[in-house]
Parts: sequence; structure tokens; C-alpha cells
Amino acid sequence: MRLPDFIGVGPPRTGTTWLDRILRNHVGLPAGLKETQFFVWRYHLGLDWYAGHFAGYARDYPTGEFGPAYFPVAKARVLICQHMPACRIVITLREPVERFYSHYKMWRKIGVVKAPFEEVVDHHEELIAHTQYVHNVMAWREQFSEQQTLVLIYEDTRADRQGYVDRLCDFIRAPRLDLKNVKIEREPAAHVERAPKSRRTARRALRLRDLLEERGHPRLLEMMDPFFEFCMGRGEVFPPLSPDLEARLRERFRPEVEQLENLLSRDLSVWRT
Repeated sequence: MRLPDFIGVGPPRTGTTWLDRILRNHVGLPAGLKETQFFVWRYHLGLDWYAGHFAGYARDYPTGEFGPAYFPVAKARVLICQHMPACRIVITLREPVERFYSHYKMWRKIGVVKAPFEEVVDHHEELIAHTQYVHNVMAWREQFSEQQTLVLIYEDTRADRQGYVDRLCDFIRAPRLDLKNVKIEREPAAHVERAPKSRRTARRALRLRDLLEERGHPRLLEMMDPFFEFCMGRGEVFPPLSPDLEARLRERFRPEVEQLENLLSRDLSVWRT
């Protein structure tokens, strides 16, 4: 049974889809999809179902997945450690206000949330949990050790994208990837522009996509991607954050950023500017 050597645990909207795309055919990633969601929502399908996504990869070929939904979930940490105690954990962090709003827009797009952002910023526990960086980084380190855990800062992709990917490849024990030979279509974190025209339609499309993923239909999923985008878009354009709300959120996350700087021994002034 072939199981991952590494897992990128997120959180969401930190460039994990971009990493999955550029590392395809360079390391062993799940066949047919990016996120198996196994350790949060699909554990009941069994370990054989999960291992089937990595079947065929040689033992000496670095293999893993990017599962940003795992980041704040204690059960996921325990189960991953139980089945893969030597697994290497990659955590990708992004400026918290920008990431928080981007995460909301994605969940609004797929129909998970309905209310305006101003109404969920203080009350949506699951959204908030993904931005509790210090608590979750410490929890992953405690479960797997600091040596088995790599923390990457998303904004480093703007200053030194090649160095960012080199650090990741070295950590997961994969050959370095020369980005000059890789087609990079867009920025590491893609923008979400619009809400769905119909939340009900978006939720139905999401359920259909989940069903096809669980039953293993990668080609059909690829063919239907334009259909899913159609169902999950075409609504109102998301506005930029109001200056007052942005300022309030930055002040709210300021202690978190300062604590993270101490934890990582890393200057994060890029997040303040």
C-alpha cells in the first residue's frame, strides 16, 4: 500500500493549487484530483480508497498531496500521524486579512456560506479556525516534530519564487524544479471574482463534484470543469474590503502575526505593508 511521504496541509488560499499544478509529473500526486479530503470528510471510504490515488508510484519516488482543509482539524493530525508517522508536513501561510477574505469568497462561490462578509467575520468558527496560525502551527509541530514540519510564507513567491519552490523540493526530498521549464499561467493564489448566481445551483454542483471525486471519475471531472464554473459563478462581483473593515481586521490579527514572528524567528513586516 503506497501512502504519501508528504502532505501540504494548507490553510486554503495560500497557493496550494499552484504548487499542485507545477509539481504534477515531478512528484507523485493523487491521480485525477488535487484534494482527496480523506482525513476530514472521506475517512469512512477506507484506507484502500485513499491509497488507490497513489498506486503505481515507486517507493523511492516522492509522493504526497495538498489538502488545505486539514490545517485546523485535530482529527486529521492524529489520523495522518497514525497511518504515516514519518510523513513530512508542509504549511503555507499568507497575510491573514487577505487570506481570510479570499477564503470567504471561495466558500461563497461554492455555496458553503451565504451571508455577506461583514456578517461572518466574527461568527463563522470554521473560517476563523483556518486563520489561527500560531495555534495550528504549534499543533502540527507537536504531532510530527519541528523537523518534520516546514512553514512557507506565501509572499516569498513574489520576491523569490524559485527559492520558494527549492525550499519545498528540498524538504520533501524531491529533485529541484527549474521554474524556467514550467508553464506558469497565473499568480500562485488565483482570484475569486464572483459569487454564484444561484447558491442552490452552486451547492448542487458541489455535491455532484464531490460524488464524482469519491467514485473516481477523473476524466469526467476534467470534462465537467466548465460546467462547475458556470454553476458557481455569474453572480455579483465581490467588492474590495472597506478601509474600515480592513483596518479592524488588521488590528485583530496583529497579535497573531507578532506571535508567529516569535514562533518562526522570522520577520513578517511584509504582512504589515
